[in-house]
Amino acid sequence: MAMRRILCFAFLLALTGCGRISPNSPESLAGTFDLEIVNVDAGRGNVDVLIKLGDTSDPSGFIELNSDATYRLTATYGGLAGTTWQTNGMYRVDNSGLIQFTIPVGRTFSGSLTEERRQISVTENLNHATVRLVFNRAP
Repeated sequence: MAMRRILCFAFLLALTGCGRISPNSPESLAGTFDLEIVNVDAGRGNVDVLIKLGDTSDPSGFIELNSDATYRLTATYGGLAGTTWQTNGMYRVDNSGLIQFTIPVGRTFSGSLTEERRQISVTENLNHATVRLVFNRAP
């Protein structure tokens, strides 16, 4: 009798979880996040902070997360380590909000989801500098 109750309880728990989309699933994260802030630390004792204000020299770009767990990233910025960075590949998110991006050549970089999954912060070493890119979900 007790075994039947346990099985019924487990079955009910399984049913209540069905149909829900995890907040970390590609389906719930799909969308475009616009590049808003770039922090560049070239190791010279100063940090270059670039904020998107609308000028043509301001940082621009986006990261697009797709429901099939693919992404596309493009970012252009000036400053100490100015560059245009374009890549695409696959992504996955763990329960803590860490998002890992895979580049087709087998390399990875990671970031974090913050602000209730509305912001992605990515830190990467580019052009001999540490660059932090902050993307906010597009309206």
